[in-house]
Amino acid sequence: MDNEQIRRILIAAGIDYDSALRRMMGKESLYYRFLKKFLEDESYSLLQEALREKRWEDAFCAAHTLKGLTGNLGLTQLYEAIGVLVEKLRHPAQKDIKDTDGPEAFLAELKAVEHAYTATAAAITETLGE
Repeated sequence: MDNEQIRRILIAAGIDYDSALRRMMGKESLYYRFLKKFLEDESYSLLQEALREKRWEDAFCAAHTLKGLTGNLGLTQLYEAIGVLVEKLRHPAQKDIKDTDGPEAFLAELKAVEHAYTATAAAITETLGE
């Protein structure tokens, strides 16, 4: 698959390819390497685990890390979805989230993140073969 085909597939998945490539000084091989590393990052699974276990602070840290990664890599669709969840987790008590609440308190946000993560990971896997 050539670079233009990769670019088109990634853009269709909500990835701001051109902006991220500029951050990588135009080096496609560097950008591709970081995208592959993103697939290995554990922040998404740590976020899911922390939410299941009602560890809001850990969930916030994982979500915030994921937000930073996605922003730097131009994973715009995922970045926007995770940003909403980060803000809800930032001060759960102010959002009427109690220690007794479970992940269902974040259901809408989680669905958006899950959808965006799946689409993003699928596009990276399709184009870069991981």
